Amino acid sequence: MTKPTSPPAEFKLGERVVISQMLHREHSGPWNGEERLWKPVVVAPSEGVVVGKRTLRDGKRIWLGEDEGSGFAPNGTTHEAYMIAFDIRHNPIPALAEHILTTKQHIEKNGAI
Repeated sequence: MTKPTSPPAEFKLGERVVISQMLHREHSGPWNGEERLWKPVVVAPSEGVVVGKRTLRDGKRIWLGEDEGSGFAPNGTTHEAYMIAFDIRHNPIPALAEHILTTKQHIEKNGAI
């Protein structure tokens, strides 16, 4: 069993939060054997709403043959990410718990958003 890379947090569905970093999936290497890794990227503090939680996996894209096509081979690294929505017309953004504060915590620590 793999160990999550971020500590568990207590954010609730619908809770208003502010993120300082988001997770972005990076692709590197040739197509066959290409690594697909989730990396934190710094963003301007942004207020959103928690809409879910996902387990994201790092790994490689592999070719399984003509009959089966391509597949994904996890390397064992997982990330427990909260999905944060910023508006109704865009997909939610994944963020690690360590990069999220409630709106109240952010205002107490930094003033305005």
